[in-house]
Amino acid sequence: MSGQSSGACPCISSSEISPHTVNFSAVNLPPDCINLGQGYMNFAPPRWVTEAAEGALQAVASNHYSHPKGRIRLREAIKAFYGPKLNRDLDVESEIIVTSGANEGSWSFGHASSKAHT
Repeated sequence: MSGQSSGACPCISSSEISPHTVNFSAVNLPPDCINLGQGYMNFAPPRWVTEAAEGALQAVASNHYSHPKGRIRLREAIKAFYGPKLNRDLDVESEIIVTSGANEGSWSFGHASSKAHT
């Protein structure tokens, strides 16, 4: 079967078949298809996107480690959203924390609820 067409695309022979060439290659897409799943863009991003990306990269505050409790604007937004749902005024300094992952969140919860911490 070596050298024969794979059926997926006439330009790929069966000897060149791999999971990437069959399932994820931009070669296999129709010309009018935009594959957003793998990042194969067939067009340049709009100017406003590249300008926003450049601005974000130039901003100093957002390119440093975040505050250990999370950014204050995010904690205030969480307070504004959940406070009314919980029917209470949440304290952004002592009751809301934004972690950078599940491990940090689990540790923070365990540490805050342990007897050693109280």
